[in-house]
Order: sequence, then C-alpha cells, then structure tokens
Amino acid sequence: MGFFSGLNAEKYDRKYSDRELERVSREIKARRGKPFSDPKWEREFRNEGWYQADPDYSDAHLSPTERENLRRIRQQEEARRK
Repeated sequence: MGFFSGLNAEKYDRKYSDRELERVSREIKARRGKPFSDPKWEREFRNEGWYQADPDYSDAHLSPTERENLRRIRQQEEARRK
C-alpha cells in the first residue's frame, strides 16, 4: 500500500509537514537507489541500512504506486505554495 494510498488529498493537507513530504518524496527514490548530490540527503540515507546508491538509477525503476505517491506529494507541495 502506498504512502497516500486510499487517502483523500484534503485529509493529509495539514497532516504532514513540508519537511515530512520532502523526506518521503526523496525516500521513495532512495529506496530504489537514487544517488543524491545534496550532501544532506546523501548523508541521511547513507545512515539507513537499506540504502544502496545505484549509479544507473532512473525514475523508470519506480513502481506505479511510487509514481502516484510522488505525483500526490508534488500536488500537495504546489498547493501549499499558492
């Protein structure tokens, strides 16, 4: 089940902080091996036992559920900027 699976966008609008949304967005990609050029994120995920940077990472490795969760996160982040 995805991070936002089955949830109404309005219900999680205030439930997650901007920082939490950013972290979840990056973690989704980190779990598929995305290397990070930002030292903050590289350090944070390197400390996780499951993280293994993949120099051949591509968003094509993401599952449909992961893509949908990222779309919803972006939508939420954009709505907050308005």
